[in-house]
Amino acid sequence: MSKAILAHLHRERRRLGFVTSLAFLAGIIFFLPSATYVGSVHISLITGTVYAAVVFVAAAIVCLLLPRLRFMIEAVAVSRLLLACAVLAAPETAKLLLQNPLLMAGVVVLGGALVSRLMHGRLRRMPWHGIALGPASRNTVMPSGTGWQHKFVTWVDGHNAPTREPEPA
Repeated sequence: MSKAILAHLHRERRRLGFVTSLAFLAGIIFFLPSATYVGSVHISLITGTVYAAVVFVAAAIVCLLLPRLRFMIEAVAVSRLLLACAVLAAPETAKLLLQNPLLMAGVVVLGGALVSRLMHGRLRRMPWHGIALGPASRNTVMPSGTGWQHKFVTWVDGHNAPTREPEPA
């Protein structure tokens, strides 16, 4: 891998760690009620590990190739975890969702859009930052929401973004 790709992934390490952890938990929760073991390892641990690996790779690709959509990665991860908890609470739903991956993906993505609104508030591009062209650009965005939304976005992005727009000159 080139140094630029490694540097970019290093900048996204908080987001990737957060998303990978939530994917691992979701994988465990989805198959927690199962009584299946592979050797002496419960299937939920194997599923959680596979989920985490696949989601890590997918999230890294999105961060590298679609940086303007990277804020949706953690929203979809939270949506997946909420869906896993709902499936655990309603096992009859689990059969329908686990047998239909397309339906499950649709529910997770739609839930991600709703969770993104809660996590990030209404996002807007900072007017004083130039619009960088190209797939490797990282645009600065700021949530116009509550204080915890500001803290979450600045923590995931790894910097202290301004909390309000500057006064016009």
